[in-house]
Amino acid sequence: GVATGDSPTFVNVTATSLDISGNIDVDGTTNLDVVDIDGAVDMASTLAVGGVLTANAGVVVDNFTLDGTTLALSSGDFTVDVAGDIILDADGADVIFKDGGTTFLEIDKDGNNARIKNPISDGDVLIQGSDAGSIITALSLDMSAAGAATFNSTVTSTGLTSTGGGSISG
Repeated sequence: GVATGDSPTFVNVTATSLDISGNIDVDGTTNLDVVDIDGAVDMASTLAVGGVLTANAGVVVDNFTLDGTTLALSSGDFTVDVAGDIILDADGADVIFKDGGTTFLEIDKDGNNARIKNPISDGDVLIQGSDAGSIITALSLDMSAAGAATFNSTVTSTGLTSTGGGSISG
């Protein structure tokens, strides 16, 4: 290449390697085939990636970390807000809810059946709602009593059958 003037300007520089000590300031667009950076990158603007972004050590955005098969939030609540439907498609057939590592609810596919299960030993299943602003238990399934159902109020049916030898009164 040819250098001209007190501040050299290089035109059409061809080299098999280039070692620069100090800062590089590029005004305009730089088209590089491969960039291998051994240190940190500090950007003052938006990073636009036209292809796949690969981050084998995970990605951190604010207090979210995505690494492997885990999306973790280090503090606060996590809200999923979508304009359409939220679809959970688990090919293992299980959707598992945990609190502090303890599973308290499983929803799964059992043959052609949808199954709702509390896996905690003797843990009940409660159906609750708001009645005039107060939370009430409409139905309790008592797992320590073989699933005995207790309704908080009346049961309306087009027909009742007793298979346990008990009586139906009303």
